[in-house]
Amino acid sequence: MARSDAKVEVWLSQGNVSEFVVYADSTAITDLSGVTRAVICMGGVEADSDDDATLVWWTDTVTNKVLPNGETFTGDVLRARLGQTANLVAGVYVDGRISLYGSIQGVTYNTTTGPLVVSDSVEITVLAVCA
Repeated sequence: MARSDAKVEVWLSQGNVSEFVVYADSTAITDLSGVTRAVICMGGVEADSDDDATLVWWTDTVTNKVLPNGETFTGDVLRARLGQTANLVAGVYVDGRISLYGSIQGVTYNTTTGPLVVSDSVEITVLAVCA
């Protein structure tokens, strides 16, 4: 399994953007241009780029992003507006799963072969909006 260890906070019904650096084993994947679909699952609720490309996308590149482990990353990132996902409720989801489809590092992931599961342990805290 690849990994994208992260803890993110999102505001319910808001458009704040979460950002993920995607890893294959311990190496960051810098080129996500072959990705055709991304799905982020939170407690059984999914943000799927096939349903709404404004919720999850991978077309942005960052330069010299300092990661929590101190390394510097330059490359493509996965971004999402998770708070805008339909049927999502406030709470802490410790088993968030990120799955990617397409041609990634020379391997094809599709509905037949299955997705590249980037992580099944992203902690997503969904906060209710203050009135």
